[in-house]
Amino acid sequence: MTLGTIKRRICVDSSHRRCSSFATSPTPTTISFSTHCDGAQNPSNDELARCLKALLGLPGQAPVYLIVDALDECSNTSTLSSPRHKVLTLVEDIIGSNLPNLRICITSRPETDIKVVLEPLTYRSISIHDERGQLEDIENYIKSTVYSNRNMGKWKLEHKQLVVDVLTKRANGM
Repeated sequence: MTLGTIKRRICVDSSHRRCSSFATSPTPTTISFSTHCDGAQNPSNDELARCLKALLGLPGQAPVYLIVDALDECSNTSTLSSPRHKVLTLVEDIIGSNLPNLRICITSRPETDIKVVLEPLTYRSISIHDERGQLEDIENYIKSTVYSNRNMGKWKLEHKQLVVDVLTKRANGM
């Protein structure tokens, strides 16, 4: 999924909820739609970001929950135009807008580029990276895989346990 697709979905969803309550007022989405030949042309990412912020900032706006799951799985390259960098920039920009009814939840592994952007913006952070339950879940998954795998079925018990021990340790909470 691209950043543009994410922004369009949020804008359209917010606009539909807004339109059902205030059918007589044009929304930022309907204005953007009409200025882009009634949807025949795609707006730029910047235009979508402006539309999203305008929708989220409308008076009387109910709380909006923006959930970004598995941000670390978003493609990341060394360039400033990587999808992950674009999402991080959007999140940073939206948070900088101080929208009082916006709640954001982001899940991710603690990768450096993500931590650098999100840590200064964080109101609350919950890390399960080193939690005992997380480590047990990883170990249980590895055991289940090793002991149920047909190819490993003929292995000696001590070799299976060595695989479980090494992989659990090297998983490092991931």
